[in-house]
Parts: sequence; structure tokens; C-alpha cells
Amino acid sequence: VVSMREGYFSCQTCEESSRTLPSNVYLFHIKVDSDEWLKLGYAKSVAYRASGYGLPQGAEVTTIYRIPFATGNEARAVETDIHSRFKRKRLSKKQMAAFHAKSGFNECYPVTMLDTLLAELEALKSSRAS
Repeated sequence: VVSMREGYFSCQTCEESSRTLPSNVYLFHIKVDSDEWLKLGYAKSVAYRASGYGLPQGAEVTTIYRIPFATGNEARAVETDIHSRFKRKRLSKKQMAAFHAKSGFNECYPVTMLDTLLAELEALKSSRAS
């Protein structure tokens, strides 16, 4: 109720939001000194998203793959599905929080997962094109 009174509430059905506007599922390769990992996520602006992680200065972020979606809800559903299937392969949240000071630390994978994640994204892209 307070959010509505203060004007912070937004209806996910009636109003435009990050969930209703176009979005992307992305796969980043991140490198900090000799440490490197993969980050799978979704965002309206892939280029801007990495800046919100709070990575150390000098971190190298490369976009390996990006698939556009009509809405954030669609992108989120795909991202959630992939994460649920590979949950046991993710890197430790505690380990990744040392690099991601703000966010994004719970959806990271070792670089050895690159081929697997790329195959998932390619299959998704192919199935959408059919």
C-alpha cells in the first residue's frame, strides 16, 4: 500500500516495465586478472547490464551470445529454465560475490560450461526461427 501511495508501484500487466518491454538473454565471458567465468542473464540493455555488477576495475567483459525477445517475461523464463537445468554446475555464490560486489553473483558458470551453454542458446535460437 505504501508503494502505491508513494508512486513506486507499477502494474506488470497494464504499464510498461522491464518485464513487458523487449529484452535479451545474454552470455558474458568475464575476466579479472587470471580469474575467468561465464555469466548468463537477461537484460533490456546488455551493454549496460555489466556495469551494474560492481566488478573490479579492469574487469574484461565480452558478450559471447545474445538473443533478443519481445518481452522481459519471455527472456526471464528462458534464463530461469537454463539456470534450473544447470544449477549444480554454477559457481559458488560466495566465491563470485568476491568479484560481483553489487549483483549477478548467483548466475555464474565455469568457462568449461561454454560449449554446453552455447549449445543451449543455439538450440533455443533455432527453435524460435522455425
